[in-house]
Amino acid sequence: MRNYWLKIALGVLVIFAIGMGIARAVDKGRDAVHAIAEGTGPITVPLLGAVPFILDGHHLGSVSQLTMYRSAPKVPSSFRVVVSLPDSVASDVLAKCIILVDPERNSSGRHFNIDAKTAFRCLTPADSAGKDLEPFGMLAIRSRSDSFPFLLAREVIQDIQTEYSRDDDSVPADLGDSIQASVRRAMDSANARTH
Repeated sequence: MRNYWLKIALGVLVIFAIGMGIARAVDKGRDAVHAIAEGTGPITVPLLGAVPFILDGHHLGSVSQLTMYRSAPKVPSSFRVVVSLPDSVASDVLAKCIILVDPERNSSGRHFNIDAKTAFRCLTPADSAGKDLEPFGMLAIRSRSDSFPFLLAREVIQDIQTEYSRDDDSVPADLGDSIQASVRRAMDSANARTH
């Protein structure tokens, strides 16, 4: 009889320990979401290669990760785009470029979203002369030590920072929805190409 009560007591302790573990995990998750929404740390989104990397109309590889750095909780200060390139594409292709994110060919209009229609352009110094361009991020090649700055028009950067810095509490959700929609569109586009 004593073994019976001992088994019951041990079962209660195990259930209590599991419940406390689940409660702590939920609290940590809630704190992590709050830190992302209200903090100034970077937000990294793995894109799993579903988004193509297009330079001057040529599909060179895929975007595997996007990181947004923030100067304030809702104000992006720069982006880091990690690109996977096949071995047949040398880093020299990008090294000779002034890389511009082309918002005119981006499905989101003038705003900077990485999706299946985002295009990068390779400019020469002559092409970029007289244009109001600013560095707004880094293009890093996965599995290589190479990275290259990319530029955006100053007007687009101001639009991005104004849109995300407004006092509307829905901005973090909008950002998450925008990223999810971009990934979904990219996967649909990739699936359409394979069929």
